[in-house]
Amino acid sequence: MLGGQGLYFDPGFITPTGRMVVTGYVSDIITDMCLDFLKARPKDQPFFLMYHHKAPHRPWEPDAKHKALFANRVIPEPATLRDDYRTRTDALRENRQRVFDDLTRRDLKLVPPPDLKGPARNQWLNHKPTRG
Repeated sequence: MLGGQGLYFDPGFITPTGRMVVTGYVSDIITDMCLDFLKARPKDQPFFLMYHHKAPHRPWEPDAKHKALFANRVIPEPATLRDDYRTRTDALRENRQRVFDDLTRRDLKLVPPPDLKGPARNQWLNHKPTRG
């Protein structure tokens, strides 16, 4: 089990024998641990495996092999990107993590201007993008 939300890189796991830090990317590590469990489990016994990942939690950090996957690619803006949800159901209007209402520039992996340093850089990263 990861402590708290855990780390994306070299995470610490809480085990029955104590804390264990594993080198690598957390999704790969969890997948390998689950596969090892499935291979080693007694075949004549029922089992239950919960296979959960850190990936759905902020700050959404990809591993090195996927970090540049969409670099230098233009992804067309969908018609619903700037949707204000006025015509949607209550559940959709109340949800969170909509791009322009809840996600910060850091969440969106936007690159700050190179001249921003220190607190000004952090403020820029933690600001929500504007509708426009």
